[in-house]
Amino acid sequence: MSPVHNYYRALIKYSKSMMQQCVADSDAAVSSMSSVIDLLIKDSGRISKMSADTVEALQNLQTLVAEVSNKPTAETLKKLIDALFGFVNQNRSVNEVIMPIVEALQFQDSIRQQMENMGKIMEAWAEARISLSENPTEAQITAIGTKFMTLTTMVSERDIIRKHISGLAEDVAVDSLTIF
Repeated sequence: MSPVHNYYRALIKYSKSMMQQCVADSDAAVSSMSSVIDLLIKDSGRISKMSADTVEALQNLQTLVAEVSNKPTAETLKKLIDALFGFVNQNRSVNEVIMPIVEALQFQDSIRQQMENMGKIMEAWAEARISLSENPTEAQITAIGTKFMTLTTMVSERDIIRKHISGLAEDVAVDSLTIF
C-alpha cells in the first residue's frame, strides 16, 4: 500500500472518530431532551387535569422516552418523534410545549444521520481512490458520485454531492410529513 493511501486511511480513521464523537454528543442532547419530556410527563398537577385518554397517552409516551434515554438510536428517536406528533395532535393544549422539543429532536436526528453518512462516504471514497488514476474519466467520477448518493438519506446531502459532481440524477419529489 502506498504512503498516500496510508495517509488517507489515517485521515478517515480520525474523521470517523470525530464524527462518532459528534453522534455521541447528539445522543447526549437527545437524552437531555428526553429528560425534559420525562419531567413534563411527571408534572402531576398538569396530568390530574387531563382526561384518562391523555394520561394513557402520556404513560405510553413515557415508555418511549425511557427507551430513547437508555439507548438513543435512529429507530427509537423516530418512534419518539412520531409519538410526540401523535400526542400533540390529540392534545392541542400541549402543542406549545411539545413542538419545540419535537423540532429539536428532529434536528438532532438530522445531524446524527449526516455524521453517520459522512463516515460511509469517506470509506467509499478511500476504496474508490485505490483504483483511480491521476486523471480519472468522467464515467469513473460519475460512478463514484452515484455510489455516494446511495449512502445519503437527505436531499441536502445529495445536493452537495451534485454540486461537485456533474451528471448525477435529480431526486424525485416525495411528499413528507417531517420538517427536515
